[in-house]
Amino acid sequence: MTRFEVIQKEINKGMPISEKSGNVLRDWTPNNVRRLVIGSDFIIVQYFVVVGKFKKLIEVVNTSKYNNYTQVNKINPSEYKKSGIKAILSVLVEDRVCSSVEEIVFCTSGYEHSILQYDSNIAILGNENTIKTRFPRLRSISWINTTVKEAHSCLVSLGDDLVKNRLKDKGYTVKELLTGNEDNWWKSMPLRGQWYELDKENSRLYTFMLNLKTEHEEMERKDKLASLDEKRSLADLQESLPLIKEAYTKRQELLGLYDTLFSTLGIIAKAEWGKVLQTSYSTSLVGSILKGNNDLLVDIRKIDFKAIAEVGRKHNLDVEFLVDFEDELFNKLLKGLCQYSKENKGDIKYGLKTLKKLAVTLVNAECNIAYLALGLFLSKNSMKFVGFEYDKIKYKLPCIVYTQEISSFCNNYLGDLSVGDIFSKADGKLVTTSEFNLTQKYKEAKAIITALREEG
Repeated sequence: MTRFEVIQKEINKGMPISEKSGNVLRDWTPNNVRRLVIGSDFIIVQYFVVVGKFKKLIEVVNTSKYNNYTQVNKINPSEYKKSGIKAILSVLVEDRVCSSVEEIVFCTSGYEHSILQYDSNIAILGNENTIKTRFPRLRSISWINTTVKEAHSCLVSLGDDLVKNRLKDKGYTVKELLTGNEDNWWKSMPLRGQWYELDKENSRLYTFMLNLKTEHEEMERKDKLASLDEKRSLADLQESLPLIKEAYTKRQELLGLYDTLFSTLGIIAKAEWGKVLQTSYSTSLVGSILKGNNDLLVDIRKIDFKAIAEVGRKHNLDVEFLVDFEDELFNKLLKGLCQYSKENKGDIKYGLKTLKKLAVTLVNAECNIAYLALGLFLSKNSMKFVGFEYDKIKYKLPCIVYTQEISSFCNNYLGDLSVGDIFSKADGKLVTTSEFNLTQKYKEAKAIITALREEG
């Protein structure tokens, strides 16, 4: 026997019936051949499913005693065909066509070069269009500078991957002879039920391919949905990120102003009214506000900072501040409630909506702290000298503009005093929230700190 005949016998399981005979073969189908790994002394055939008495998905065929290299080497390669030497690739089209084959690998280590070239001549399978029609699942024919033993080690856990990919990852050189249908190979089910009982609908082979097709269709559907979700997420991110960053930056700027002012105050001022400007005080106060808002906490724990940052980085958006935001949120403001960062996450749109709300809440709270410091400065725990104290800073702060929301916030920390009374005595102006947006409030908070710095 020759190498060709040995491998032909294996992939046809010794059944000589030809498709041309018109007879239906019941015990085997050449369309069960999934992969060929061809070496000088060994050839591996991998099948899709086990069938009947054939219980192995991977068969290793020893062809070493059929090589006849000494005799073959005496023949000019151009005379191989005339001399009756058949190329190994011919087994896929001789009498029966193995239409479902997905990959063919030639392991070149120890392979006689002239025979290797002859065995792997893809013209045997037809021209480019014929190959695509005959072998719609064929993804690759390649040379790899390795042994069949090394290739065999990849097959057990290979799944839908290719041997060439696994070996390339290991550092072996891959020479591509044919790149077939690498993207949509799974869509084709080239079975011929008119000739092979095992190719008919609901057979084990048919069911295997159908399940694989269904699995890839679902993956493709999810990929398309993921792509669509990413586009939507990007649009949401582009719309929301500037607002979130602006609010975050404003709060950081206020914290910096408070810290600078506090560091310049004398001992008495620090004890009387400057204490609320300490970073630790702000962190504790703002943290208590968040911890007291259960609805916001529920939303915060669902923010997927990682997913938001990944989409942003992928599209070169400035999202690095979110790393600091997340760290400050869970390791400082919500310290003791860090489990919130590990809960089930919402989608990106949900997270961005919450982040906008959170960022505004935080900067609003920091602005209120400036008003609280002002109230403490003016009163010194007494209404008696409010007018006197205000006169000291009036040239820097001509009018104190505030809202009922600011008044309510400050009153929680002023004991028996009312900030409304304090600001009223300093000729303050009470306005509605609609008349005094967050941007105006932020500017007023900065003006307050500037005025207090003059008297600090």
